Amino acid sequence: MLRWCLSQDREALLALLAVLVGGVIDLRHEDATPVDRRRQSVADLLAQALDIDMTQVWKPGLDYWLRLSKTALIDALAQAGDHASAATAPAALLASCAKLKKDALAQKVERAWSGRGYLPDLLVTPVAAGALALTETGAYAVAAE
Repeated sequence: MLRWCLSQDREALLALLAVLVGGVIDLRHEDATPVDRRRQSVADLLAQALDIDMTQVWKPGLDYWLRLSKTALIDALAQAGDHASAATAPAALLASCAKLKKDALAQKVERAWSGRGYLPDLLVTPVAAGALALTETGAYAVAAE
């Protein structure tokens, strides 16, 4: 193995290291204990450092939506914002959706988020401190207020 490693270029060795390290990192958690919160913190740091966009890796399928409560499904539908162009007011649309059976509501939410990059809070990587900057246009807008 050592001879093989010595004959490889840097890129191949880094790829091998990624596979080996990835196999031993366990960041699964339920977000209920201090250990779980620590794992989430480590996961967030890794996601920031590696610039991971979870919308490119994970997509919610119907099986995901069916696991959520009706309240969570209605919240997700409200976040989707696809009702903005509907003839009915958003509140009325959401009220009518509350009357749907859970399966039908889950299908409606899946359609609303299809191809739009929904992520549950657990998979959202917090923005790193200093990652956002005020543009020149933004500075003018702030100064004008």
